[in-house]
Amino acid sequence: MEIVVVDDGSTDRTAEAVRSRPEVNYLWQRRRGSGAARNRGLAAARGELVASLDSDDVWEPDFLERSVAILEQHGLDFAFSNYRREPAEPTYLDYEVAAGRLDRFRAEARTDWALLDPQQARDMFLRGCPAPSSAMLLRRASMPPRWNENLQIADDWYLLLEMTVRARARGAFTLQPLWTKRVDGSNKFDGRSPAYMARALWLHDLRWFHRDFGELLSARERWHWTHRGVRQRLWLACLQLRGLDERLQPLHSAAS
Repeated sequence: MEIVVVDDGSTDRTAEAVRSRPEVNYLWQRRRGSGAARNRGLAAARGELVASLDSDDVWEPDFLERSVAILEQHGLDFAFSNYRREPAEPTYLDYEVAAGRLDRFRAEARTDWALLDPQQARDMFLRGCPAPSSAMLLRRASMPPRWNENLQIADDWYLLLEMTVRARARGAFTLQPLWTKRVDGSNKFDGRSPAYMARALWLHDLRWFHRDFGELLSARERWHWTHRGVRQRLWLACLQLRGLDERLQPLHSAAS
């Protein structure tokens, strides 16, 4: 196992924290965002399996062990797990289960892990992204060469679409929480206002999704993406009329 810490221009004394740990490969760069930080780490890493832990997240002690075990047991391309939030709130995966949207993918699960064939993985990630970066273990040979650095918040979702729409990746997921996300108001995604999310994800990032994946989708899949984008634009227009719009501020990424 190797540990690569990419300090994306942070001010939280990251260098001092890792100085006494010779097993850590510490890399500093001017602030360029999470996608660029992950790419810097990927370029330095030598391992066959890759996991990216954001600075606001904490893995459980057995996160890697359990993720590697399911990946190797079934020869999968990726695996991801559920998470807790601090302060405690329902997570995205909890909401999806409550709404019945992930139940269909667990129909044949005989263990804590549900396996996803290529069509199931494609269907899941075209509907949304229940796998933030810190949730995932990825097989390097199955990954695209880089994360997309042009996106505001959805570089993890874009990467998984590369694997499941452009390729035919196989995966697994568990609803057991194997990591924790700490939400303190400075997160890139969690805790943001609906207006911010509509602008960053559905107005900015969705343009890249349409450009790069549009020709690979069926007519029904394209209609679904277009419909979601229209709904978000209407939602944002309503917020603007009510004076509740929140303009995008520059996104700041800490150590990844």
